Amino acid sequence: MLIVQQEVLKDELQKDVLPEHVVVLQVPDTLIALGQLAAYRRRLLHRDLPLVAITGSCGKTTVKEMTAAIFNRHFGETETASAVTVGIDPVLKTGGNFNNLIGLPLSLLPVNALHKVAV
Repeated sequence: MLIVQQEVLKDELQKDVLPEHVVVLQVPDTLIALGQLAAYRRRLLHRDLPLVAITGSCGKTTVKEMTAAIFNRHFGETETASAVTVGIDPVLKTGGNFNNLIGLPLSLLPVNALHKVAV
């Protein structure tokens, strides 16, 4: 999927470069569209997924990693056989330092029904 500003004409996109299966969405604001897409995917696939949001001026990444490790240990002991079979971590967490308006939606896009919590 490719999300582009509405002003970009589809003719301007290099069709010979994009694979045929790529869907092009033209939107007024790509940042808003990315957030809406992530929120929609979460509602569609895992409406009741608990979210742990960590804020502050320093230490967020460290606290996120520690929190995810605690949940991994907890859910690892009670993990379902289906999650083990497909190798899915029960805790969805942001990668690296993705605590911003672009990183948060990108972190939520991989959510699936086997996740137990998102940090």
